[in-house]
Amino acid sequence: MNERGIPVEQFAFTDIDIGAKIDRDMVRPTFAPPPPDWQTREALPGDVAQQDTGWQVKDLPPGFTKLVEGYRVLPGRPDKVAHLVFSDGLVAVSVFVEPMPQAPQTIGPAAQQDGVNQFRRQLSDHLVTVLGETPGATVRQIAFSVQHRPVEQAPK
Repeated sequence: MNERGIPVEQFAFTDIDIGAKIDRDMVRPTFAPPPPDWQTREALPGDVAQQDTGWQVKDLPPGFTKLVEGYRVLPGRPDKVAHLVFSDGLVAVSVFVEPMPQAPQTIGPAAQQDGVNQFRRQLSDHLVTVLGETPGATVRQIAFSVQHRPVEQAPK
C-alpha cells in the first residue's frame, strides 16, 4: 500500500506449513538446465567497483544498513556514477550520485512503477537519484539525507 492506502503490489500464498519436511522433488526446477555453450561471467560492464565514494546517507530509515558502495559506469553517462545500496533485509534501495547532467532533469518524484518509487534532487552540482521498493516518502527521506563526507572522515 502506498501513503494513500492504494495497493501497489500484491503477494498471495496458497499454503504455508512452517517446519514441514519438504521432499526435494517438490522444489526441483521445472525449466531445462542452461545449454552447455552458455558462459557465466563474474563481472560485467556496469557492475559496481567496490570503493569508498565519499557519499553517505545521514538519516537512514530504521533497520536499513549499507550493503554496497562504489562506482558504476552507466550507459549514456560520460562519468562514473557513485552507487550505494541499502537494505533492511526485505527490500533494497539504490542511491546514485553523479555530476549534474547538462540536459534538464526531472527533480522530485520522478516515477513510480508497481512497488518501485524513484526520487531525484539536485545537491550542489550533483544529481541524486534514489529508487527502491519502498514508499515514496522513504526514497524522498533518503534522497534528502545524502551528503558528501568531509575528506578527514572518509574511511581509508
